[in-house]
Amino acid sequence: MADRKNAQKNIKAAMKSSKNKLLFETIKEQINDLKQCTQLFDDLKNCAQSMQKNIEKMEDVFHLAMKLQDMKNISKDLDMLVKEKEKIYQEKILENKLLKQRLSHLLNKSKRLVKIAEEQIKRYQKRQQLYPLTVVSEENNKN
Repeated sequence: MADRKNAQKNIKAAMKSSKNKLLFETIKEQINDLKQCTQLFDDLKNCAQSMQKNIEKMEDVFHLAMKLQDMKNISKDLDMLVKEKEKIYQEKILENKLLKQRLSHLLNKSKRLVKIAEEQIKRYQKRQQLYPLTVVSEENNKN
């Protein structure tokens, strides 16, 4: 009987020991799971921080893109101004050409008029040389 009681005690102790081992193993697994969860949480936190930095960089890129768009708009405005100035410049060139042609025409006309006047002066001088008295007597008749 004592053997039987010892055996029962041993069985109970073994069962208790077995339960403790199972409980220890379960706790050990839970600790490992908790470590993995902690590691996953740290990874998630690092990922969130990285995403925050990326968002800040994207905001910077967005602001740069807006500045670039503003610069493109300014460039377009400047291009339009340059085209307008070029158009005005071309108009002035055309206007100057027309004025130059007009001046050339007037100069040629003036030269012809000068030649005509010189010819008339020569004719008048010849006439006066040929008929000097006639002119004087005509002047006397008028008076």
